Amino acid sequence: MAFSRDRESHLVKAMMKIVKSCLVEMTLEEKVRLVGDAVGFAGLEPKEREELGRMGYGRLVDRGEFVFHEGDRADHLHMVDRGRVKMTKARPDGRGLTAVIAVRGYTLNAVTLFGSRIRFLSAQAMEDSLLMCLPAEHFLSFVQRHPTVAVGIITVLAKIVESSYERMVDMVGECVEQRLLNVLNMLRHRFGDSLCFTNTELADMAGTTTETTIRVVSRLRELGIIDTRRGEVRILDRSRLMELSRGPFLI
Repeated sequence: MAFSRDRESHLVKAMMKIVKSCLVEMTLEEKVRLVGDAVGFAGLEPKEREELGRMGYGRLVDRGEFVFHEGDRADHLHMVDRGRVKMTKARPDGRGLTAVIAVRGYTLNAVTLFGSRIRFLSAQAMEDSLLMCLPAEHFLSFVQRHPTVAVGIITVLAKIVESSYERMVDMVGECVEQRLLNVLNMLRHRFGDSLCFTNTELADMAGTTTETTIRVVSRLRELGIIDTRRGEVRILDRSRLMELSRGPFLI
């Protein structure tokens, strides 16, 4: 009876995962265009982009839904077509530190496909997002025949490692206000002056609490550096922000 219940529980979880993961049709043209825009894939010939495009399928991910969790087996390469997906590392207090914000053309924790095949980050949609998913075995077979892809991914990884080191130094050596200034400057560099991020999302990037972030944001608003609305921060004084911050980091 216990075995039956365990099996039933496993089947229910598997079915829930399938229901949550809404598969959608993407045209070959859309998939090929995405591969052409993907970070680390610029050197591919049109026929090679088409080959990758034929391997992939679309997956819709709702806001707040996890694409995968830290510790999961890496069985797919995921590329972001539209939307935003944050990749986080679990902290001892149970919260996640945001390591990367992936937008169109970004892959999600792709380096794990070449190593232990175990995810060391979690990926969660910050808004409704569309991904292209490629089965790992098919993708790795492609890389063996087209090693320029691996070189491109390694090049991107080197930049991420360098940025991660800078952020570690930032976490250890800087006060919370300075860390938030650095994060805001980085976000401005990537997304412009209008930033659609909540205080909690900013806190997760700066490695602090939402309450502390609210106080610092209020202070920056009083100084005229930013203005805020619900779920949005607008940079008013770009020069002042750049003067006070370090970076921009790659997130």
